[in-house]
Amino acid sequence: MKKILCYGDSNIYGFNPKDGSRYEKSKRIGSRLEQLAKGKYKVVENGCNGRGLRLSDKETKEKIAGVDFINFIGKESDFDLIIFALGLNDTQFQHNLEIEDIKCEMEKLIDFTKTNTKAKVLILSPHKIEKEILKSGFSFLFDESSIEKSKHFREIYCNLSKEKDCYFIDLNELEKPSDIDGLHYFANSHQKIADYLFSFIEKNIFA
Repeated sequence: MKKILCYGDSNIYGFNPKDGSRYEKSKRIGSRLEQLAKGKYKVVENGCNGRGLRLSDKETKEKIAGVDFINFIGKESDFDLIIFALGLNDTQFQHNLEIEDIKCEMEKLIDFTKTNTKAKVLILSPHKIEKEILKSGFSFLFDESSIEKSKHFREIYCNLSKEKDCYFIDLNELEKPSDIDGLHYFANSHQKIADYLFSFIEKNIFA
């Protein structure tokens, strides 16, 4: 049986923009993907609210991919495919990161994965943050600069996937985030994304 890791932020975790709860397992991207596989492969969900790509932060290191991922892979490295869905939280204005800085952090994560595991890598380009974020409960973290930076994920992640021999999917082509906060998906979007992921994986990765 093939083994897949879905590693990402609050949208992989299953954050519900309506009330801040977590979607039940059957409605989340990773779990839905495993349902569709019908025993052909196991999917491990590892999503975390607030997770970013930065490699070190003493105060919130459990949310940071560079630290958390390295620790996780040290314990469980037998994946056939690792899906990364990260980057949106790195656009928060408090971090003051440019889009090239974000690309560099993703590159480090990919290099570590390829060096320390046998897994193939699939990069999901985050959707563009919508203007609703500015009037939401997340306006203390995201601003106009966050929206602008998010517009460039498709280009930098697409180019990076070519450079690093990874697979690539642009989530902008599949779904938009909710009109509540412009950041998180409704449950039906989780299902549509999982459906597309399953089809893509079957045709292009585990064919």
